[in-house]
Amino acid sequence: MGDIYRRASRTIIWLGPDTKPELSGVLRRASRYGAYINKALGMLSGQSAELSYENCNIRDSRLHVPLLNKAETERIANLVSSAWFGRIWTVQEFLLSDRNVFRIGKVECSSVHFLRYFDIARGLISHPDVQNFTMRTELSEFRAVLSLDSDDFPSFMERLVRLITLNNCTDPWDKVYGIMSYLKDVCPLSTRGP
Repeated sequence: MGDIYRRASRTIIWLGPDTKPELSGVLRRASRYGAYINKALGMLSGQSAELSYENCNIRDSRLHVPLLNKAETERIANLVSSAWFGRIWTVQEFLLSDRNVFRIGKVECSSVHFLRYFDIARGLISHPDVQNFTMRTELSEFRAVLSLDSDDFPSFMERLVRLITLNNCTDPWDKVYGIMSYLKDVCPLSTRGP
C-alpha cells in the first residue's frame, strides 16, 4: 500500500457524504483561505509558486497566532475528530501521498491548504481528539529521508510513537504494519533486517 500511495498522482481522502453542512463548509473555507495563506507565505519566502510539503515547513512559526473565531475552530476540531483521523492505516494515506485532498461529498480541499487553515485556528482548539491530527501534521515535516544518526531522528521517533498510541486498530500488530510503509519511506535503513 505504501508504494501505491507514494506513486499516486492524487489521493482522495474520503471523509464521508455531505450530511453536515458545517463540516463541508470548513473544507470549502479551508480550500479558499488556505490557498491564499499558502501563496502569501510562498511570496514571503521568495518563492513564486505555492509552498508544498517538499519546500516548506508546514508548521511555519508565522502562523502561530490564532486568527479564527471560536465557533470556526470548534467546527475544525469536529472535522479532525472524525473516525478517519483515528485509524492507524490512514497514516500512510495521509503522509506518503504527495498530492492528497480531503473530500466531503463533492467539496474537497488539498491537505496543504487544510493544514494552513488549521494552523491559523489551532491556538483556540481544545478538543483532545485534535492531538491525533496535530501529530500527523508534525510528522509531515519529515518528508526528507532521515538517517538513524540524524539529529532529527529522536524527535521524529518520539512523535511517531505518540501517533501510534493515539490511533485505533482491531489487532495490535496492525499498529506495526500500518506504520511500516511510512517508516520505510522516511527512514529506509530502519526497516532492514540484520
